[in-house]
Amino acid sequence: MIVGTWKGTFDEWPTADSIYWSYTFSADGTYSFTNGTTTEAGTYTITSDPNNNYYHSSMQLTFDGGERTMQFYFTTTNPVKMITDDQTDPTYLKSLV
Repeated sequence: MIVGTWKGTFDEWPTADSIYWSYTFSADGTYSFTNGTTTEAGTYTITSDPNNNYYHSSMQLTFDGGERTMQFYFTTTNPVKMITDDQTDPTYLKSLV
């Protein structure tokens, strides 16, 4: 379910001028990220923690110069949303394009 492009913005009412944060996850375990000023590319692995009542999944992102763990969950509503544990991240919607 993670494979594809996920986009999020902090704008309550997005316009053509909105800045989007975007993750693209590929089936081969690679990803790219951009937020308008930063671009990052690397690999990812997903793990599950059934004991975490809120964030059941986490993703280890490894990129040139570092790594980061991002906990996340998917909503069950339509459209499906990816919400991370980082307060500085927007909510991401999976792009159909």
